[in-house]
Amino acid sequence: MSDKGNIMMSPLLSKRLDKMEEKLNKITDDYNSINSKFDKIIEMLIQNSDRWDSNKQEYIELLNQNKEISENNMKVLNENRNIYIGKLDKLQENNNIMYDPNTPTRLTNRYWRTSGNNTVMRPPDNSGIGSVLWPWNTPWASKNDEEIINEN
Repeated sequence: MSDKGNIMMSPLLSKRLDKMEEKLNKITDDYNSINSKFDKIIEMLIQNSDRWDSNKQEYIELLNQNKEISENNMKVLNENRNIYIGKLDKLQENNNIMYDPNTPTRLTNRYWRTSGNNTVMRPPDNSGIGSVLWPWNTPWASKNDEEIINEN
């Protein structure tokens, strides 16, 4: 008997065996495809892991540099504290001078001489809107104006 012997079978059995072979080939191809995709995923994860490790190292180095810079800044600020305090004291003195009501600029400036919200600024008697509104009673009308209004 030879290895290449033909076996006699029914056509239905032959079709079934052919379909089974096709399904087996399809399953094998799907398995190979899935396996290759898993290999790609594993490769990408390894690459990402390497990148993450290098990023972590770089981040730690930057944190150490930031710590060194912060320590140097604290040293400089502590060494210059007396200079800053002196300048701040001088600024405070200047602010006190600006708020002093007896400074020459406040004494000569009429807006600084007002007493706040209770001050009513009056225009001169015979100028501006007061002279236009003469016949009516205005807050700055003089006694002579009131007598003329009452006569009419």
